[in-house]
Amino acid sequence: MTPRLPPDNARGSVGISRRDIEALMRLSTPRVCDALEHAAPERRAAGHTTRPLDCARPALAPVAGRARTALVSTAAPCPGAVARHAAWLEHLASKPRPAILVWQDIDGPDAIGACWDAAAAAAYKALGCLGLLTDGAVRGGHASPSDLQVLHRGHRPARGWLHIVAFGCEVSVAGMTVRDGDIVHVDRHGAVVVPEDALHDLPEVARGLRARDAGLLAACAAPGADIESLRPLLTRRYG
Repeated sequence: MTPRLPPDNARGSVGISRRDIEALMRLSTPRVCDALEHAAPERRAAGHTTRPLDCARPALAPVAGRARTALVSTAAPCPGAVARHAAWLEHLASKPRPAILVWQDIDGPDAIGACWDAAAAAAYKALGCLGLLTDGAVRGGHASPSDLQVLHRGHRPARGWLHIVAFGCEVSVAGMTVRDGDIVHVDRHGAVVVPEDALHDLPEVARGLRARDAGLLAACAAPGADIESLRPLLTRRYG
């Protein structure tokens, strides 16, 4: 299933068009990582998730958009939480769409509550969000919009004292550091931050990688395939 992009809201998206985002969403996250190895070699070992997360919609096509970051907690009541949440919503509404929410749960793996539920999912989808990437827990995922992706760490039955601690800040989720406004690509495999200066080249690089892999697969299936016929192709791929 392919998510539908929300209406354009280009404020702040200098140099990045809707077409760029659509092209990015036609690639899997592993393919984006592979393409970045060529387009931005310094990113081979950085900029992507390195710890596992659960995927709510494994069959959903990849999603991509501008990161909207927040630190969240469910551990204890927080004075001013309502006002801060209202400010967070204004921040979200003032930025370009589509958005990917990137929430770091500062309570860690022992968080007492879920930072996301079906009602929140429906509301954020209506506000132009295509997905949530979080190391926090969720609940009610089965009732969330079917075209909204959620990568998370487990489930909790209760909300605790859910609140936004801070937003628009640098966060770290599953080993990936994200700043508010970064372009983030997400699918069932994980997530990767896409540098803006590499974005335009990725579809063409990905096409070249597909052609390379197709050649290797054809050679593997050919009668008489052996080390002599496969060595140059394998060396090209793994060298």
